[in-house]
Amino acid sequence: MNLTITAIFLAITCAVIMEYQSVLSQRQLEAANKATAELHNSILARQDSLIYEIDRLKIGISDATQRTFKVTAAADAIKEVRKELSDTDAIKLATMIYDECERSGVEFAYVLAVIQAESRFNHKVTSNVGAQGIMQIMPLTFISIAKVYGYDYLESDVTDLRKNLRIGTIFLHRLLKKTGSHDLASAAYNGGPKAAANYKRLMQGDSTAVVPTETQNYVVTVKSYRAHYRKILGE
Repeated sequence: MNLTITAIFLAITCAVIMEYQSVLSQRQLEAANKATAELHNSILARQDSLIYEIDRLKIGISDATQRTFKVTAAADAIKEVRKELSDTDAIKLATMIYDECERSGVEFAYVLAVIQAESRFNHKVTSNVGAQGIMQIMPLTFISIAKVYGYDYLESDVTDLRKNLRIGTIFLHRLLKKTGSHDLASAAYNGGPKAAANYKRLMQGDSTAVVPTETQNYVVTVKSYRAHYRKILGE
């Protein structure tokens, strides 16, 4: 009798232990599966992050390569206009112009075209009406734009190469935004808003619109230069 009870007890005990082990194994399996899933998700997230960083790196390399190409091409073109410039000075000038174009959001080729038409890349020239610097800006225009954009510039700063470029490219950006056209922006840059308005009428077929010959020639010249720079810059 005692042996039977003992056997039954042992059997029950073994069954309980086996059930406990089964439950424990199930929990361990669930825990292991959960850990595996978390590791998998972590790897996928890291993979996505790595892919994103690689793409950013590729874009950065592409941008840097494009910048180098455009600055070098522009420097060579500038030297064709100002043959007395050294290679180093031409690269410095092209880099400065490129950076200001990037800052203001104006096409590099267009700014190069305007500068060639205005000063032939000579920042020391002054026109017979008083426009100064590489982008030939009137001192009052220079100061008024500088104030609007928070630059504490002096009137004498109009001859500073970097500052002249900064205000000049900002001015072109404003004109492009206002007129919606490179030709009209060129007309406005050369002859003022009235000349631009009349040039627009002329473009629309209004033969009564009076546009100074200088402004008409200027627009054509800048357009030609822009096409030239766009070609050498691969645009």
